[in-house]
Amino acid sequence: MKRFFAVIPLLVALMVALLAPLAQAAPPFGAFASIRDMELMVGGKIKTLDFDGALAVIDPAGRSLSKEQKDRFVNSLSGYFLHPMTQEALLKEEILGGGFRRAIYAYWRDDLPVYLYVVTHSREDAVWLLQYNIDTSFSKIIGQF
Repeated sequence: MKRFFAVIPLLVALMVALLAPLAQAAPPFGAFASIRDMELMVGGKIKTLDFDGALAVIDPAGRSLSKEQKDRFVNSLSGYFLHPMTQEALLKEEILGGGFRRAIYAYWRDDLPVYLYVVTHSREDAVWLLQYNIDTSFSKIIGQF
């Protein structure tokens, strides 16, 4: 019986060591210092037509799109927009409570805008991007509200 009780602390230590990484939450997509930081980083990439860079900032782990999907997406937008965008606007924002927020941004020059839909969660240490969509169709983006 003494051996059984002697093993318990070792089992508990092993369980804690194995489960500790699971307890540390990670954002589904990018994490930013603030909403403004996210706007500058993502918006800056979109405005300069760096759609690959925008996706890398939004989803650094590359979990939302396969490489093939990402390449198709980037090529379709890059082929359509020829000049950097000069205008941007926050079109719609909704504060949901508990630090949650969703918003639609538009970026444009003289041609069709690109829209960005985001759902964020402001936490003590960072703003987490929970969901996003980039599209040239306003009806698709506004439909998410």
